[in-house]
Amino acid sequence: MSLKDEVLSASVAQILQFGIAGLGSVWLAWKLGPKGLGTYAIVLSIAFIASRPVNGMSIATKQRAASQDKTSEMTLLILGVSILFSVLCLIGGFLLGRMVEGAAIATIVLYAPMNTMGTLIDVGRRTWVSLSRVVLMTSLQVGLFVIIGPTVEIALVSYIISNIAGVLGMLWLISPGFRLFTEADVLSVWDYAKHSIPANLFGEITDRADILVLGALLGSFSSGLYEVAWRVTIPISFLAMLASTGHMRDVASKTTDDYLRPLNYVSVLPIPFLVGSLFVGEEVLVLFFGEQYRPAWILLVGLALFQVFRSQTTIRNAIVFGEDNPDLVVKINAVVLAVNVSLGAFLAVVIGPIGVVIATVFTEFGQLVWYTKETGGPWVVSGVREQIISAAAMGLVLLPSLFVDTETIPMTMGVIVVGVITYGTVLFFRPRHRQLIRETI
Repeated sequence: MSLKDEVLSASVAQILQFGIAGLGSVWLAWKLGPKGLGTYAIVLSIAFIASRPVNGMSIATKQRAASQDKTSEMTLLILGVSILFSVLCLIGGFLLGRMVEGAAIATIVLYAPMNTMGTLIDVGRRTWVSLSRVVLMTSLQVGLFVIIGPTVEIALVSYIISNIAGVLGMLWLISPGFRLFTEADVLSVWDYAKHSIPANLFGEITDRADILVLGALLGSFSSGLYEVAWRVTIPISFLAMLASTGHMRDVASKTTDDYLRPLNYVSVLPIPFLVGSLFVGEEVLVLFFGEQYRPAWILLVGLALFQVFRSQTTIRNAIVFGEDNPDLVVKINAVVLAVNVSLGAFLAVVIGPIGVVIATVFTEFGQLVWYTKETGGPWVVSGVREQIISAAAMGLVLLPSLFVDTETIPMTMGVIVVGVITYGTVLFFRPRHRQLIRETI
């Protein structure tokens, strides 16, 4: 399969995955309510943070596998570390009387490194395995909610089972015939991992800090509002996620000369989404998630702006990791974490949940500035400038919708369709994007 076919296959699977996960999120939000969803999000946030040391190690093994052509040895190494850490999580959960939470951490510890290593092989098949995991998780949550009842514990059990299935799928995908790693391999990985582990840990704490700060200071209801707003924005990040997973590998193996090229297209969805959220973001939340989530609208707008910055940061972060500079990522993530948590906690107490979003947007922008200075190139690439112009044109066309009632599904969908057509049409007349479409086709 050619690279173009792989990317096309992966894109189709990713779109289906976001669609199914989106339906699952709507179901979960309706059944658990803001408070229950907030509790679920807090547990998963803690689980993801606890799993980061192993995932940091997996980034190191991935980099070494790509730069030294040792996929078999590195896969066996990270699998062994993951299993050991997972067993410790299960023992800890048993001793603390929190077996469900311990199992959630253990399965995340197993799945995340396998997913990271899977990016070295076939991006198409890897994404289809990930899609199968999401389908299984959503089906289990819906089925068990109907049979047993909607509880946070049932949601977590479904998540655990789907992670185990995902691990088996990834192992089937990436097992290239394991070869025993050497002491030199371990030392080489550790030389990178001593930086990638804290970098990954700091980054994950920063990503989950909003949920945890809101839960600690304002309660799980606020965390639930934030979680819904966050889940709505996740699909617009898929291009950046898809591009960055392969970009770090390409930079590390020196198979590309134009490191900055992905910056031109990874923001093609976040920019119009930000504009669209100003017009129908509140209606989308109310119509699809319920009236109880109306207060999440302002959080949605803030997180949409965050995703614009994050799409650019993700690519520049992949460049730094691929160039074997994880120590720089540690430094950046440590500063971002300290500022984000302290500023977010202060603003949450002063102005409420929107305070943590303001802090997150501010620190993400600062992070983008820092990465841009380190990786070079223009502050705003030409592709992004074209997308901003197209989104501005879309906003002008949608202005009349502010003066009519759009809180019905036909009206909301009508505004979205008009916005998409306007944005796409204006963008199509930009030479760079016409070329991108031709290359894709």
